[in-house]
Parts: sequence; C-alpha cells; structure tokens
Amino acid sequence: IGPDWYVDQVAGNDTTGTGASGSGSSFASIAAALNWSGDGHTINVGPGTYFEHLEITHDISLIGTNGPEATIISGNDPEHQNGTVRLIYLNNVGPDGQIDGETLINGFTLRDNYGGGIETYAPSGDVTFSNLIIENNKAVNHGGGMLLALNDFDGPLLINDVTISENIGGRAGGGIYLARAGEVTMTNCTISNNRTENAMAGSPQGGAGIYISTDYSGTTTLNLSDVTISGNVIEAESVSGVGAGIYNEDAYYGSSIVMNGGTIEGNINNSETPVGSAIASYGQIVINDASITNNTGGDVITIYPTSGSSLALTNTNIEFNSTTASVINLYNLGSASSLANVKIANNDLQNSVYPVVYFRGSALTMDRVELTDTTSPTHSLHLLGTP
Repeated sequence: IGPDWYVDQVAGNDTTGTGASGSGSSFASIAAALNWSGDGHTINVGPGTYFEHLEITHDISLIGTNGPEATIISGNDPEHQNGTVRLIYLNNVGPDGQIDGETLINGFTLRDNYGGGIETYAPSGDVTFSNLIIENNKAVNHGGGMLLALNDFDGPLLINDVTISENIGGRAGGGIYLARAGEVTMTNCTISNNRTENAMAGSPQGGAGIYISTDYSGTTTLNLSDVTISGNVIEAESVSGVGAGIYNEDAYYGSSIVMNGGTIEGNINNSETPVGSAIASYGQIVINDASITNNTGGDVITIYPTSGSSLALTNTNIEFNSTTASVINLYNLGSASSLANVKIANNDLQNSVYPVVYFRGSALTMDRVELTDTTSPTHSLHLLGTP
C-alpha cells in the first residue's frame, strides 16, 4: 500500500480501512493517513469538513482533491475560545523530523482555529503551499494565518494562489509572520482583512498583513508577485502597532522585500502611536508596477535607518491615502534610494505639519516623479543632507 493514500470522510473507516481508493477501503481521517504514510507519499483527501490538527514530520503531498471550497480542515472554534495548536504544523525538529525533500499542501480551506492556521518549523526541503484559503484563525502571539520559521533549504518556500483573510495575531502578523524564513516567494495571493491586537504590549506589535521578525537571528527574503495586501488593521487598543500592511522589524540581518505588481490598499493603522499604514521597514524595499492606495494612519511608507535600508519605487502610484504625517518618510538610510515614474497625488495630509515626501541624509535619485500633493502647510518635498 502506498505511496498513494486516500481519505473519504463519508465512506472511509480508520479501523478497517487500508488507505486504498474505494468505498470502505479509504481512511476516514487525514491523521490516520498521515500515521501510515511514508516519506514522499501522497495523501488524497476527499470533500468534507475534517475537525483535525495535523503534525507533519516527513515529506508528503497532502491534496484536497475537490479544492478548498469543498475540502475543509477546521479547528471547530470560530469564536476562538480555546486552544494553542495549529491546524497544520510542519515540524522538522526532533527524532521524527524528516522534511528534507519535497512537501506540498494543496486544495484546502483552513479555518476557525484558536492557535493559528499553518506553521513551518525548520524544514530542510522544498515546501509549497498552493490553492489554499486560510481564514478566521487566531494566534495568541503571532502568525494568525501562517508562521514560517527557521527554513533552511536552497530555493524559495513557495506560496501560490493562497488567500489569507480574517485572521488575528494577538501581537503581530495577523496574516503572516516570518522569522528567519529564508527565501519566500508568494504569487497570485491575497492577504486581506487580518488584524493585530494588544497582546504582549511591551513587545513590538503590528504587521497586521505581513510581519518579518528578528526571531531566531536570521534573514527573510520575501518576493511578492501579483499579491494584494488589503484591509488589514492594527486595532486601536495596540499601544505601539507598526506597519498595518507590512512591517519588516529586521534591522540586523538584512531581511528585504521585493514586490512586482499587486496592490497595498485600504490598510489601517489605528494604534495609539501609528507608524506606517502601508509599509514600515528597517530593510530594503523594492516595489515595481504596483499601487499603494487608500491606506490610513501614520506615514504611508516609513523606512527606518539601518546600514542596508533603502526604498526603490518604479512605475508605482501612491494615491488617496490619509495621513497626519508624511506620505513617504525616510530616515538617514545606509543605501541609495530611488523613485522612477512614480505618482504621488490625491493624498489627504489632514493638515499635517510634515512634508509630503521627507528624505534625510540619504542618496536619492528621482526620475519622472509626479508630486502634486500640497495640502501640507510646510512643503511637498524636504531633502535634508541628501546628495
């Protein structure tokens, strides 16, 4: 038996089933198939709602055969009352850890869990998540939708055609939390309507959509291709929430973000001291062919000073955002920044006393920049010590 296993919630049986295809032969639970499966095997899961929490310790292809609308893994806790265990936990640590080849999770909805949706911990082989809906999960600390940590393999961890929505990170990363995640590539994904609250108020908070952390003292390189980051909210109870859409906390190890296509829109930073409605980052940010619109709270884009921090925008529109500070705020960056074919217009500065675009002590190249916002009572562009 194997390497193909079958799960049928209606016709399967964990006691008498063998995992083979066909009525009465398949298993009734995904856990039973995992227990019998070996390295590199495939588990085919039929439609239904499976109330399970799965720990995966070896290479596997876990496939919802009828797609995410029909194949659901649920924590059965939509009000988030009890639990700390994730729905899917890829664990490559300890004597059973053998995630060193190829692992695929495809075709599921993961929802209604207190403990979060997915976690990867130290995989050393290729991991792909595709065709998933991850919704209405909550993590007490971070990574309501996904927590990706200690990835150690050549090539990117792939996230394709995944929707991450309506998840909560109590402190950070309502949608995704990355910690020494290596190279992560997201394609055709939506990260929307996730939230962060005021958990662990003395620690860094925010990144309601995406949070890149310094946990585990390593680098994350995040590649976004045609990704929508929208409607993510740092709640008003947060005392120090930063970066409602994206927050890169890493000022030490060189984490960076490259975005090609897509939108960052409608994210809201309601924190008591809001910084970055769309993006706040200590690292390098490169954005091409994108739009940044309708974000609210603090600077729209804030880049903090580190030796490798910089901002490069090309063919990008920044419009219809609302801020009491600046649209772009760059502090004494260590690397050169550039704006090329960028439109900054129709933003509401709400009587801000700060310039629309504020650069300090950084090398800056501007080419074909349309800057028409003039609602600031000071000036539209402020260059301090900029070559």
